[in-house]
Amino acid sequence: MSALKAVVAVTLALADLDANSRAVQGAHSMAVHPHVPQSATPAVSEQPSPPRPRCPAGTEAGGEPRRAALLALDVNGLSPEAASVAGGVGDPVWCVHGHFDDDRLVDRRHQADPVMMRLSMADAVDCGEQFERSRRWEPAFLTVRLVQRLNEIRPAITLQRDVTVSEPWVTCSVAEAERLADLLLTATERAEVPMPTEGVVDGPFWQKTACPPWCTSRHQADDAYADRVHHADLLPDGKAVIDLVLEQATEGRPEQLEVTVARHYRSTTAVIHVIKSEQTELQLTPSEARTLAAHLRQLLRTASLPADPSRLWKPLDGVTVGGQPAFPCPHRRPWCRGHSKSEIVESRQPGNPLMHSGSVASVPFTIGNSPGSIDISLDTIDGHQPQPFAYLQVVGGDGGGELDVTAIDHTIAALQLAKKLILDNPVGSVKLTADLG
Repeated sequence: MSALKAVVAVTLALADLDANSRAVQGAHSMAVHPHVPQSATPAVSEQPSPPRPRCPAGTEAGGEPRRAALLALDVNGLSPEAASVAGGVGDPVWCVHGHFDDDRLVDRRHQADPVMMRLSMADAVDCGEQFERSRRWEPAFLTVRLVQRLNEIRPAITLQRDVTVSEPWVTCSVAEAERLADLLLTATERAEVPMPTEGVVDGPFWQKTACPPWCTSRHQADDAYADRVHHADLLPDGKAVIDLVLEQATEGRPEQLEVTVARHYRSTTAVIHVIKSEQTELQLTPSEARTLAAHLRQLLRTASLPADPSRLWKPLDGVTVGGQPAFPCPHRRPWCRGHSKSEIVESRQPGNPLMHSGSVASVPFTIGNSPGSIDISLDTIDGHQPQPFAYLQVVGGDGGGELDVTAIDHTIAALQLAKKLILDNPVGSVKLTADLG
């Protein structure tokens, strides 16, 4: 086959992927990836299906209504009735959770891909003594995501400081998240005001320059070193405090978030504090606060996207993964081959990233009498390496591959196709992947 024909063939393959993106054949399993981190979190055992409701009065157990209901029910996915309850007019386009009839009550929710931002002012996370010293500590991250219980009319936005803990640090309504984004931007503007350069008049001995214009602190000569801080309420009359209506009140008082700005007199930058009920806090640099505000506003726009009525949680025809029926990719990656039910259920637990894989092409070659191929696929690992990458594996032969000019053309064309799929479907492009789905 000429190089031109090879490119044409790969172009046709791309069109076929767009038309039938979920049923991609020949994808390799996770076992062939020595570079993929294996989770230490035990697999979650699947819960038995709940008992069937009794037949309506006047309907025999073997009657036509009962038979029709059984025929309509897919034992692995959602029945039409359950799908209607689960998604209303369909799943939100941002949901990556997956839904099954035997889900536990706590798992009956829509959940978006997490947005993770590194926290430079938080202590590193200790992974435990079982890890070698070079791998024991990991950077701290803040995880932000959309969550919506199936019986809720609007999603919530959660902030989680420790992904190993099931309960989030803060749960905000959409309106509260919007207010928090506004306060963070106000705090950032204040934090970025340059410090005065003129000297201080009638100040304590340790203060050499004047306070920033927003400081209302009364500095004293006997202030402890840690208390020598410029500080003021962000807004008057408690307007920088947010009541968290989705969280349990304590002794009649609501849980609250307050945003403040403080700057130590010797610090090169101010710090933005997000304080929860005067108990715990999140410390952010001005850059991090601006980034968090941008993430919150993006999630607010995502939350307003329409539902996807075409989303059906049932096995893909003729596609299996590890011998199990394959379901559509919860993350709507159009090149992904799909996932087994057990993979989707296990990925809901911390430390169990979902791996997406889809075959792009297989380039055959022969070394002597030994046939072989170079198999090219797209892979990505949620959380660890979200950006898709091309994975090349030599199958057969003598451990390597001898490529003639035609095989080289095929390989180049296949890699160009892989590149196009990566560029056309960037990570986080919720609307695009939903339109393709």
